[in-house]
Amino acid sequence: MNRQLIRIVAVAATALLSVGIAGCASGGSGGEQTSGEDKEVNFAIIPGWNDNLDLAHLYKYVLERNGYTFDITELSEIATVYTAAARGDVDVFSSAPTSIHKVYWDEFKDDLEDLGAYYQNGAIFIAVPDYVSDVTSIEDLPAHAAEFDGTIFGIEPGSGLATTTQDVVFPAYGLGDTFEQKTSSTAAMLAELQKAVDEEKPVAVTIWNPWWVNSVFPMRRLEDPKKAYGEDYTINTVANAEFSKKSPKAAEMMSSLKLDDDEFNTLDDAIYNQFEPGEEQEAVAAWFEDHPDLLEELESYLKN
Repeated sequence: MNRQLIRIVAVAATALLSVGIAGCASGGSGGEQTSGEDKEVNFAIIPGWNDNLDLAHLYKYVLERNGYTFDITELSEIATVYTAAARGDVDVFSSAPTSIHKVYWDEFKDDLEDLGAYYQNGAIFIAVPDYVSDVTSIEDLPAHAAEFDGTIFGIEPGSGLATTTQDVVFPAYGLGDTFEQKTSSTAAMLAELQKAVDEEKPVAVTIWNPWWVNSVFPMRRLEDPKKAYGEDYTINTVANAEFSKKSPKAAEMMSSLKLDDDEFNTLDDAIYNQFEPGEEQEAVAAWFEDHPDLLEELESYLKN
């Protein structure tokens, strides 16, 4: 766990590239053509966003096994990613266009294509370890405040998760009288979670799905009957509007991908915990050893 915590901090401090990448991106018709298929693909990620990184390396592994060139471009924020994809500076990215990123989708959708949802259960929530058996809903928390030392451990101040918890969830459930949200960093939250689990003490944390934490720790999502965190959302593969024309086989393969909770969280765990930074492709290869049917299915679209 210590190596993972260090890595989170390191990722958060990564220098981000600017959007001026048109000269090296694969947008347009400059890529390698094989039977009408442009085999150069450029995928945009935001460092620290695990769904971005996981999906990018999964696609990279599958496509490069089948003769494609796959570049990963780091950008600073989701608005920049949408702008770059709409301009054709990058080809593809991961997003939630019908929910948390809808404002950007609505602005740029004329120049983009939604290739479909690859994950159905995106969510943000408060969770407790499974051994905390008497707390199953956010509504239960006020009556058990003393057991949790009146603290819910959050992530970075100003993050969407921290802000929603403080400004929406706390008022909805009257948590302000008995709880405070302690925010500092994702690494600090994980350290508190690890310490509590090691000692089997009650702890409440704000987390999200998909994330490897849900597979590594014995976590239970608290029910949210008032829907203060909103509805669950899908995470989709989104592409430049011309991508399906220039790389139809790759686009069809991406449209076919569907990952359930266990698949996504174990992939995330393999990339972030089981292998070192820089060994993401080795992590994906190891993960596919447990999911050979999925690899065969994805590759079938590239060989037609």
